[in-house]
Amino acid sequence: GFVPVPMEFEGSEFLGISPTDLVIHPDHRGGMTFSELVDRGMEEFVDDNTWLTYGQPREDTVDVWTRLRGWSKVETVPRSWRINRIQTFVGDLTENKLLSTLSMAGQPVFLSANLIDRATRKSTDPSVTVSAYESVPSELLQDLYETISPSGLQINRNKQFYEWRLSKASHADYRTFVARKDGDVVGALA
Repeated sequence: GFVPVPMEFEGSEFLGISPTDLVIHPDHRGGMTFSELVDRGMEEFVDDNTWLTYGQPREDTVDVWTRLRGWSKVETVPRSWRINRIQTFVGDLTENKLLSTLSMAGQPVFLSANLIDRATRKSTDPSVTVSAYESVPSELLQDLYETISPSGLQINRNKQFYEWRLSKASHADYRTFVARKDGDVVGALA
């Protein structure tokens, strides 16, 4: 139920733990199941004061984490999505089988619009090139992270972190894109 992550703040390193997607069946909500699962998970990780619990709860669970667990909402992280399979997207939004089936008919049009958008988009700087990597270039990502030198509380994104997060996790199926300007690495996306 929790993922341990190396954290850093002003030169001090410690363990951060983040809950995974904790879900309680509606028939069992309000019976302390949520709290029992969280408490049991924390018992596995928390052995001294060198840890921080943090998370990115869904909108429907923010109240549970803030009211029942005493968390503070620090910031709302902006999110955006690019929809590739409209039928899956619509199917996840509604239980209406007819609407989900109808969205399948629109899939070719939807894919065509995405392809046209991609084909007509141009780089604003011709000296920037983008390369795709099928395996994770963990050393390159670590070097880029170190050149950025972010301040404040952060996940310690070293080579081991990138290998664990992008290569070895059970859900890992990432392609990494690296942007270079005049040969120097200036950005990456995984």
